[in-house]
Amino acid sequence: YLGGRSCHGWEHGVRGHGSREFCIFGETSAHGNPNQKARMNVSIHIEGMEELKKLVAKVPGVTARELTVAVGKSVATIESHAKREAPVNKSYGGGNLRQMIKSYMLGRFSGAIESNAKYSVFVQEGTRPHVILPKAKRALANRRTDEMFGKRVNHPGTRANPYMTRAIEKSKDAINGFFHKAILNITKIL
Repeated sequence: YLGGRSCHGWEHGVRGHGSREFCIFGETSAHGNPNQKARMNVSIHIEGMEELKKLVAKVPGVTARELTVAVGKSVATIESHAKREAPVNKSYGGGNLRQMIKSYMLGRFSGAIESNAKYSVFVQEGTRPHVILPKAKRALANRRTDEMFGKRVNHPGTRANPYMTRAIEKSKDAINGFFHKAILNITKIL
């Protein structure tokens, strides 16, 4: 069961009594500080965990293998949806955000989806109105268009485009299916 509870940053998950979590993480740079990471957690709650624990005791290798496969397929599915949902600025030959989205396994029961573009979190969460000042030059300019903006720009902010959240939502049914199949495969052996 893939949950949908929201917390600080991006977090989706359900934590139930007696449940074991299998987590999928997605990372981007933190809002306002590109040196920090904001983390999106997706927790998968398995109903009937007590029964599954008994299966693990009976066939530990098979159970671990099946659950690892389910997590691997889950992170790959979220990555695929995230790449499709990520916006592209076609007028500038974009696609950098999509190219920077990667997934990998962290361990047997967890994996990660990262978006390493410096601006990933700003796309996902949006920005507030802010002032832009030049860092090294005397004025702000757009090198691509040779447009000059002056010494100070009052930026109106950017509306959020929660591409990762949409990717998770679109992946829920598939993820539920991966874990359902894993549990069926484990029970077939008994």
